[in-house]
Amino acid sequence: QGSDLKLTGEGSLHIHCEMLNSFAIGGDKESTYGNIYIEHLPQLIIDTNGENCVGIGGGKNAADSKISIIRSGIRIECAGGNAIGIGSFDGNSNIEIHNADLSIKMPCANAVGIGALKGSTNVIMMNYSVNVVESGNNLCGIGVLNNGEGTISAFGGTIECDIRGKNIICMGSDYGALDCNVKNSNTIFYCEGNTVVGIGDINGR
Repeated sequence: QGSDLKLTGEGSLHIHCEMLNSFAIGGDKESTYGNIYIEHLPQLIIDTNGENCVGIGGGKNAADSKISIIRSGIRIECAGGNAIGIGSFDGNSNIEIHNADLSIKMPCANAVGIGALKGSTNVIMMNYSVNVVESGNNLCGIGVLNNGEGTISAFGGTIECDIRGKNIICMGSDYGALDCNVKNSNTIFYCEGNTVVGIGDINGR
C-alpha cells in the first residue's frame, strides 16, 4: 500500500510462482497493493498456481491504487481454487488498459480475468486486444462475479471469451449493478454452462 512499481523496457519478463497464496506482481489474497504501471513492455509472462492466485494486483485496494497497462503484451495463466488475473479479490479495483495485447488463461474453480471477485471495479480499455479462456465453476471474463458495481468501458478493440463452467459471465456481473459500455469493438463469445451472461447482468440491475 502506498508503493509505486513501474515495469518498462525492451526485454521480456517471465514470473512463475507456486504456493498456497501465490501472486506475481502486487500482493497476495490478504494484502493491499500499490500503483502498478506496465508500459512499453513487449512480453510479460505470468504463471501462478495455488489455492488463491493473483496475476497482477492483490487482495485489497484500500488506497485506491491504479493498475495501468500501456503498449504492452501480457500473457497470464492462473490455475487453482480462486484466482484473479488482473485486479483484486475484495473489489475497488481501478484498471486502465491502452494499446495492449492481453491473453489470460484460467483453469480455476472461481476466477475473474480482469476486475474483482467481489465488490466494485472500474475498467477502461482503449485500442486493446483481450483474450480470456476459463474453465471451472464460477467464472467471469471482465467484471465481478457477484453483486458487482462500477463501470466497464471498452472502446476500439477486440474481446474474445472462451469460458466453460457452471455460472459464466463474459462481461459484467450477476445480482449487481455494473455499467457496461462497449463501442467500436468486436465481441466474440463462446460459452458452455448452466447460467451465462454475455454483456450485462441476468439477475441484477
